[in-house]
Amino acid sequence: LVDVSCTVSKEGAPAWVATLLDKLVPLLTVAATKPVHRLQSLLAWAACGALAHTQEDSLSSKLKKEQLTLLKDGGSFLNAVPSVLKAPAKEVTAQTQLWCSLLHGHVAGLPSLGASIKALLDEDRATCMPPGKFADVLPICRTALVLLAALHEPGGEPVVADPGAIKLGKPFSAKPPPPLDQLGLASAVASIPQADADALLLLLTQATVAWLAELSSSELGKSGQVKNSTLRGVISDISAAISASQSTPRAETLALLSVAAHHPLIASKRWKNSRFWRHLCSKGHLAGPMQRVGSAFWRPLRELISAGRKLPTKDPTGFRRACCSATLALSTSEESTTTSLQEEVQVLIDECKEALHSAQIAQEKDWNIAVFFALEGRLYVEEGTYVAEERQDKNIKKNKFLKDLYDDDDLQMERAAPAAAKFTPPDRKGKDKPGAKAKAKAGAAPSAGNMTASDIEAAKIQEQSETRARIRSYVEEAHYALDVLALLARSEVLENVLVNALPVLAEHFLVLLRSPLTVLCAQHCLRALVGCVVAEDSLPQRRLLPEALTIAGKGWLQRTPSACGTPGEDPVVEVVL
Repeated sequence: LVDVSCTVSKEGAPAWVATLLDKLVPLLTVAATKPVHRLQSLLAWAACGALAHTQEDSLSSKLKKEQLTLLKDGGSFLNAVPSVLKAPAKEVTAQTQLWCSLLHGHVAGLPSLGASIKALLDEDRATCMPPGKFADVLPICRTALVLLAALHEPGGEPVVADPGAIKLGKPFSAKPPPPLDQLGLASAVASIPQADADALLLLLTQATVAWLAELSSSELGKSGQVKNSTLRGVISDISAAISASQSTPRAETLALLSVAAHHPLIASKRWKNSRFWRHLCSKGHLAGPMQRVGSAFWRPLRELISAGRKLPTKDPTGFRRACCSATLALSTSEESTTTSLQEEVQVLIDECKEALHSAQIAQEKDWNIAVFFALEGRLYVEEGTYVAEERQDKNIKKNKFLKDLYDDDDLQMERAAPAAAKFTPPDRKGKDKPGAKAKAKAGAAPSAGNMTASDIEAAKIQEQSETRARIRSYVEEAHYALDVLALLARSEVLENVLVNALPVLAEHFLVLLRSPLTVLCAQHCLRALVGCVVAEDSLPQRRLLPEALTIAGKGWLQRTPSACGTPGEDPVVEVVL
């Protein structure tokens, strides 16, 4: 097939080429009804792909709606993700040859990349959090991404490194070429129109984010079937394709790639998320693109970091942690982009200040805070509160003779019958009350007047669950904002911005340190900010400043030693510190 692609030209094709295409077309759809013949169909598709760059018109006339539907349908045997991941090496190699032709645009009748990315950008779905479903990604880009991952898995068969190796009689190469070269992604980006190249790179990055979210939520990623080294290789290949582009990449593409590089599934003991991203931007393939995009990169990255606070703490996709960790990408900056970076960081700090919700935390009642820390699904009752319990009915007759005879305390006679209720004759002259029938409806919820003890307890449990959900909604945002501020304090470039923002944040920290809801996270964040802002020469014991502010915020400075319970006349702050 490689020999055919090298010898056949566009000007004059041998007569047997048309005959070959006629024989191949019926084999393209065999695997749709007979999965056991998947390899035969993929080899036929690979042959068509090998001829596509020279016989594009002839192939387009041969491919009908039935064959093109297999390429465009996300559930076909060509685009099914589990089938591609579990496919043998021969099938992966054959499908890679086909997809190389698809990415180069040699097969007509496929969806336009520009139209697909325009729809994503118009609906703000390209950079949204949480990311969209992996099944909604354009099938061509989704399968290209999974093929890259399959090629990075060890155990591949030897392939021909040079297309001319067959003609010259050279043996097969023992080491296959890199997956990026096998798929032809970098050459496709360099050869197709620039608008389509930018759209392809953004779609592949968006597909990577969606796939990471799906892997984090499914057992496939948790079981380690898709290794973190494979995912890092996929991100490196996309970075290499971005570097091969002739124009400046889109800022949204680099921002999404930064968040994907900070996902928990990417990290390993050796390659931490921050180290991996620094390697890509300094010594890796993104060094050139980051310089070309300049200061435009900071705004979409800041928007993605801010969008992460809307995700819950137990986010199954893992992108709450990824968006928060992407804050470390703000610490690496060139001198030419430092000003724009500081402006975006100031906007991010203002957004974090609003997300602290110090006013709501200050107004929260102590009872609601105690309910928040109580167990879910159980009725919380304050410790020391008397709870009336149902006592055993002792109005039971015992047979004293049998008790003395068998020495058994459990022998009891039937319970004494209650006194007969007084007979009340019906009111025959009165009329039925209008609400009598309404109350007798089957399945109606009990009203407040006729609720049993279990109904009352269930209603209280539901009310406490709603209180926990309400508090959790803004406490999780406050914790996320505090984590972002703590990560910003690790950058020396942003020291001036944090020095100017700390006086405004101090009043919010005093409120957060008083509340049990946020005291631990606030101390952790404040400890990082103090290490960045406060010089050690001015305050040798600066590491104790968060604890001192906690004591001051709770009003212990205004209390006498006797009221605080400390011995002697020493102030409580000196005793604690």
